[in-house]
Amino acid sequence: YQPLIYLDQLKVTEWDVVSYYAKVQTAPGAYTTPLSFIEIRPFREDILKMTGDKNGGKNNRYQLLSELTGLIKQQTNLLQQTHQHMGTTYVNNDQRLQDAVKLSTGENELSIATDHFFGKIASQSENTPVGPILDELSQAEQQMNRATQDLQDDVAADGKQQEQGALTHLIACRKAFQ
Repeated sequence: YQPLIYLDQLKVTEWDVVSYYAKVQTAPGAYTTPLSFIEIRPFREDILKMTGDKNGGKNNRYQLLSELTGLIKQQTNLLQQTHQHMGTTYVNNDQRLQDAVKLSTGENELSIATDHFFGKIASQSENTPVGPILDELSQAEQQMNRATQDLQDDVAADGKQQEQGALTHLIACRKAFQ
């Protein structure tokens, strides 16, 4: 089976991120594929034009955009791990709780990195209108903090929902940054 995803039917725009997975019901049980992502990125030349460096060099805006994209990548990785955690059947409860703590720790570290990025944007953009960017970062961090708590409390479904919300705000932040 080879599924096709028609991105033009999803009405995606530059910087959107689409997630997908398949779930199969069989006679002995169910199987869920890993969570995968498709990121709609502009051409490299367009990114360089957006960041103000037409000569191909890397300037401050390009570095900030790269760092924001790194935060998005980390959030997608955590979502993949949470998705896998939810689909795993554990033999003992201790192992499941250990994995939940690892997920919680990863989400907390990403929240701290997002807060650091917030400070970096605020300090380097004093005379620039960055309100929408900072608002989206703040909302993403709040969702990450909620996800951290949900994962720590071993409520993976709620944690995954908060992680998805954080990813949505990070993507909106990158669009606002553009």
